[in-house]
Amino acid sequence: MSRPNERGDVGNDKVSWRQRFLAGEIRPQQLVLQIGALATAVLAIAALVAAVVHFVGNDDDGGVGPATEHEQRIENQSADADELVHLLDDRNGTTIDLNHKVIGELPGANDVLLQYDCDAPAGCSVVKLALPDSTPNLLPDGIWFKRCYLVDRIGAGYGSSGLAFALFDRGATCAD
Repeated sequence: MSRPNERGDVGNDKVSWRQRFLAGEIRPQQLVLQIGALATAVLAIAALVAAVVHFVGNDDDGGVGPATEHEQRIENQSADADELVHLLDDRNGTTIDLNHKVIGELPGANDVLLQYDCDAPAGCSVVKLALPDSTPNLLPDGIWFKRCYLVDRIGAGYGSSGLAFALFDRGATCAD
């Protein structure tokens, strides 16, 4: 025979504190659960906002692009380095105005090595930016590309081993 409470009969209203606690019927326990649920919701919203900002970007300048009145500083192993390699790859065979300080390793007088795509599972890829026909504007830790250049890609393209860009000087600015 079953107990009255299991059959749905009204009767034995005596429920121990322990049983009420396990059932989640204690006021402080309900308050803690509600605060926890609220905190979880706030964290989920914050994570969603962070993901949107990461994918959309929050740069005022719109990222790396051709020259503007302001110089663009491209740091080794940065997202900007990745964007610069994409930009140069897209402009292969055409001219581009640059006003970019590229910070990286200087293996030779006219070259700078830039690590990019560092989020890849294999680690960073390396691209060589070379000025074969001009004297570079050297910085202590890189080269300042500030002219019109013809972009000549050497290698298969983005992410390929042995990727390099020869930037041939075409004057102070590119003619539109």
